[in-house]
Amino acid sequence: MRHRDITMVAAAAAVTAIMVGAAGAAAAGPDRAGSSAAATCYDITCRGKDPVAQGCTADAYQVAGFPVTGSTVPADGPRPDVTLWYSPICKAAWGNYHSDLDDETRTVSVYWLPQYGALPGPNDAYTRTTNGQTDYNLPMVPWNNSISVCAQPSGETGSVCSGWR
Repeated sequence: MRHRDITMVAAAAAVTAIMVGAAGAAAAGPDRAGSSAAATCYDITCRGKDPVAQGCTADAYQVAGFPVTGSTVPADGPRPDVTLWYSPICKAAWGNYHSDLDDETRTVSVYWLPQYGALPGPNDAYTRTTNGQTDYNLPMVPWNNSISVCAQPSGETGSVCSGWR
């Protein structure tokens, strides 16, 4: 009987640790992804919608990201960054661009392709040019696609992108 009680206590502690860890991970996401409400879309119905307005940030976590580069980024100090967020409750992803620089202008895009190497279509990207200090979420895309987020400095050639997820 004692072994069963110890096993039950250990299992309860493990479940609690997982729940606390998941809550901590979710809590870390919305700071950068935005506040949350009850989710109002799922998968394909989230395409093109704002993750904050749709309530998809409550369980969001970062799946990719990178600091941006370019001639407008100082060598030392804070660097702008681009992240790719995922919401399991909405089964959707979106890009986020954050910059504390006043003179930063950048084109940020989230691209998606049907899985397994299909060719891109004419509407398989959401792009926005940002200017100055900002924390901007790109529209969402369904998670069942291959997804990449990119940033290109204004007036410069070439983009820096996350890998394809």
